[in-house]
Amino acid sequence: MNKISLILIFTSFISFAQDNDNFNWLIEKKSKGIDFTALGTEPFWNLEIYSDTLIKFSRADEGEFLFREIKVSSNADNNLRTYSALNPKAEIKITLIKQKCSDMMSDREYPYSVSLSLRIGKSNIFRDYKGCGIYPPDYRLNDIWVLQKINDREIQTTGVSPYTEFKLSENRMAGTMGCNRYFGHYEIEGNKITFGAIASTMMSCPDMSLEREFFKTIELKTFYFTIDNKKLIMKNESGEEILVYKKSD
Repeated sequence: MNKISLILIFTSFISFAQDNDNFNWLIEKKSKGIDFTALGTEPFWNLEIYSDTLIKFSRADEGEFLFREIKVSSNADNNLRTYSALNPKAEIKITLIKQKCSDMMSDREYPYSVSLSLRIGKSNIFRDYKGCGIYPPDYRLNDIWVLQKINDREIQTTGVSPYTEFKLSENRMAGTMGCNRYFGHYEIEGNKITFGAIASTMMSCPDMSLEREFFKTIELKTFYFTIDNKKLIMKNESGEEILVYKKSD
């Protein structure tokens, strides 16, 4: 990959940060199976991680390096992840830290700070790089989803269908469980989604049991989601189905 190509990639990265409604670049990354991407300058470089099975590192002055035998580790709080990999031509060490990161060209903030070291050939010297990164979101989540099951219980309603709308450009969600409107933020890392605190309006309704159960189930919780055949399924860390949604028509 040449320097011009890397500059174009970096420009796309900045464009995404400046216009949250335009994440075609990230959508394209996700469609190629890229779970994490990062970029930096001096010199321009680009990092792509594919489901912890492939690392692709491109540098303006040295070309592209591919790594397949990868060791991955995370700390207890899961806010720091490290990768190390070796091939016959190079060795790479990567650290992802969950903290706000500003690039050097647009002064925009990204959710991950990235540092990596690269050793080429028989040299014992590692060259260090720093930049910013992001997990490309699954664009299919960006829709309105009607809740069908919660905690292995079918949803039975006669009024407003309970639903959640995910807005990927803002990492926000909103919806109703049949009574109050609720709002909240979430974070996505690959197929993992972590919900933040939930806020809602304060109306009183005859039956609020579903609303209370839903808030208790998702608030400050982490799930692993899959989307297939217009169904969104969220499982806990034990692999149990907790929430089942159907895409709104």
